[in-house]
Amino acid sequence: MRIIGGTHRGQRLVPVAGRQTRPTTDKVREALFNMIGPSFRGGHFLDLYAGSGAVALEALSRGVDQAVAIDRQYQAVKTMEKNAANLKITKTKFQIKKMTVARAIEIMAGSETQFDYVFLDPPYAQQQMQIDLDKLAQQGLLKPAALVICETDRATKLPKVVDYSMVRQKSYGLTTITIYQYKD
Repeated sequence: MRIIGGTHRGQRLVPVAGRQTRPTTDKVREALFNMIGPSFRGGHFLDLYAGSGAVALEALSRGVDQAVAIDRQYQAVKTMEKNAANLKITKTKFQIKKMTVARAIEIMAGSETQFDYVFLDPPYAQQQMQIDLDKLAQQGLLKPAALVICETDRATKLPKVVDYSMVRQKSYGLTTITIYQYKD
């Protein structure tokens, strides 16, 4: 695993040890960022079910101002901390939170934080994409026209969502990337 583009291009990332996480491959991550913009002029990025933090770190490398990464696993949090330290990314730019996604959304709803980009990549066997999409909209965590990127396996059929319009959907092998735009 490595950073594909931006200021940290080519730098290696450490994957989460064990089999509890499924990292987004370099190929899929590159395609994802080509779809939403190869570079950014600021903005805030939220990575739910972050694993190694590769997607949020890629966003930082490509120009977002700040990223927040959420994962409930201790090993994932330690891996994200190691990857951020190796890239010399500060805790003010890259916030790591060890908690469930539901708890994180609940806590962030009480703040004034809103995101321009959200990446959702829950464990394929425990799909709860619809619940997460609904909560993000209901809790006011999305800026107007925010992009929400969902990574699923090809077999997963995402339901039509009320608060979003689908911008694009593309499959890469067994993985499908679906991009929604929030309708404020």
